[in-house]
Amino acid sequence: MLPRGVLYEGVSNEPISLSGGSAAQSSSIQCFDALLCVQHEGETGDFLTRMRDYMPPAHRQLIETLSVCRSLRDFVIKSSSSDLYQAYNSCVSALADLRSYHLNTVAKYVIVSGNQVRSMGCPLRG
Repeated sequence: MLPRGVLYEGVSNEPISLSGGSAAQSSSIQCFDALLCVQHEGETGDFLTRMRDYMPPAHRQLIETLSVCRSLRDFVIKSSSSDLYQAYNSCVSALADLRSYHLNTVAKYVIVSGNQVRSMGCPLRG
């Protein structure tokens, strides 16, 4: 962890702090959130908003536009169609399932594997 960031010579005279790779940088997942009116509060919401800084500008703009357009959720509720309501809820559930699957995969292959490597020591340190 580099609490003060990294000094990139020729780029900035001040250290820069960047986040590592994250699925939160995926424009498609945040588009689904915006389209389905899935709100994230607190630290999670702040994190997702910050991750937009790593997206291409056109992708950020699309997410922001979807966020301020008429609400799909409100449309579904006002439609009084039980089929449409059920389909909408299925989409929200599928997105939640995708997130859970992703988090489990990260825990299994990144976090646990990383901890195992650390516990074995670094061969470069001697």
